[in-house]
Amino acid sequence: DDEEEEEVSVVNITPSISPPNSSSSSLNDDDNNDNSTTEQPKTHVVFAIDFSGSMRKKDVTRSSSSSSSSQTSKVESCTRWDAVFDCIDTFLSEQILSSSNNEEGEEELVVSLLIFNNEVQTLLQRRPLLGDGEKMRKELRSIHKDNMPYGGTNYSAGFEGAKKLFDDAAANHPPSSTNKDCNYNNEKVVMLFLCDGRPGDLHRDPPNPKTDTKKRRKQHENKLNRLKDHLSGIKNVVDCLSLHFICIHPEGKPWLNYLAT
Repeated sequence: DDEEEEEVSVVNITPSISPPNSSSSSLNDDDNNDNSTTEQPKTHVVFAIDFSGSMRKKDVTRSSSSSSSSQTSKVESCTRWDAVFDCIDTFLSEQILSSSNNEEGEEELVVSLLIFNNEVQTLLQRRPLLGDGEKMRKELRSIHKDNMPYGGTNYSAGFEGAKKLFDDAAANHPPSSTNKDCNYNNEKVVMLFLCDGRPGDLHRDPPNPKTDTKKRRKQHENKLNRLKDHLSGIKNVVDCLSLHFICIHPEGKPWLNYLAT
C-alpha cells in the first residue's frame, strides 16, 4: 500500500527470456549436440499468470504504432492484465519466427496457460502452436477479455497448478529405456511465471540472512516449504526445465529475484 502512488512506466521483463531455438536459450544446456540426426524435441511452454485483483490496476504505459505512420508511436496506459498478454503475444511471435528460421525444420511447440490468485485454474492445456499462430492468438484474446482478475496473490497455488499440469502430461509419457527417472521423454519445458506483487502466502519481504532474526528465519522456512515442495515435484517430473520470472510491477521484484536465484 505504501507504493501505490508510484508511477509505473515500463513492464519489467526478465532479460534472459528467449525463443527455445536461439543460441542464448537455456532450454537444453545439457545436450552436446551429438544427436543432430535425431527427431526434433517437442517444447512445452507454460504461462503461469497472476490473477489477483491488483492486476486490474491501469498503471502500465506502452507504445503503440499510429495507423497514419509506421514511424509514429503514441504512449497509452493499460492494465497490468493487458501488459501480461502483450508480453505473451511478443513471446509467441518470437517462437514462431525462430521456428520458421530453423534449418532443421519447424519445432513442435505446445502451449499451456494457468491463472492463479488464492486458487489456480488451467485455461489452456498443451495446445499446439500452428502456422502463424492466429488460432492460438484468438484463444488468448478470449481468455484476456472473458476473465477479470480478483483475489490475492498466492505463489504456491501457481506452482501447484504447474505441478499438476506436468504430472498429468507425464502420465501420458512413459519413461524411456534410457531415461527411467523422467517421464518427460524428449520434451523441453519452459515455464514463465508472470506476477505483479508480493505473495500473500509468504512474508512481505523475502528472506535476508543478514537482517532476519532466528524467529523470522523459522517463519520463512515454514511458509516456503509448501512452495519448495511444488518446485521439487516439478523438477522430479521434468528433466529439461527452464523457469523464468517476469515482474509486471516493482512491488513483486524482490520476491521474484529471490526465487530466481
